[in-house]
Amino acid sequence: MDVDKIYPANSSRSDIIAVGRICYQKNYERMLNIFSWLVKKIPSVQLNIFGNGEAEYIDSINELIVKNKLATNVFLHKATEEIGIWYSKSSLLMMTSHYEGLPMVLIEAQANGLPCVALDVDTGPSDVIVNNKVGLLLDPNENDEEIANKIYLYYKSLDADNTHAAVLNSQRFLIEPIIKKWLGILHV
Repeated sequence: MDVDKIYPANSSRSDIIAVGRICYQKNYERMLNIFSWLVKKIPSVQLNIFGNGEAEYIDSINELIVKNKLATNVFLHKATEEIGIWYSKSSLLMMTSHYEGLPMVLIEAQANGLPCVALDVDTGPSDVIVNNKVGLLLDPNENDEEIANKIYLYYKSLDADNTHAAVLNSQRFLIEPIIKKWLGILHV
């Protein structure tokens, strides 16, 4: 994680952000279906998706945006080195992956003071998000409307404490504490 590129949170944030390759693994179809329910509750909310991917898959996501009448709410962007600026303009990060390893994007977002919501798939998000304390883990077996309702309630409750908790939680993943833990394990 590049801590030199962390931007301070902006108190007037209102957008939701998603960051990652635009591919099947990230399950953007599900994200858009959930987000379409969220737009019914917050018509002005926007979702900015950042990532690169295969043109054919990106085209299918664009078609889904149009089909769900989300063209004024959802925007696809190419990956950027300046993602921290976008984190600072957002209120939360959303992740709907089918599967993950250690999702660095959750750590990066939290380091920028951004609370995260994610589907609680078998591995990944639960290693980073402390449910209902530092973000929200969502049951992937629930229907999209139920998930959207939970995100809505969480979104409406966001405050400076959530931002502070996100930053503190991300510090568990800084290199220095990890080195100290390994040295302790190895008794060096």
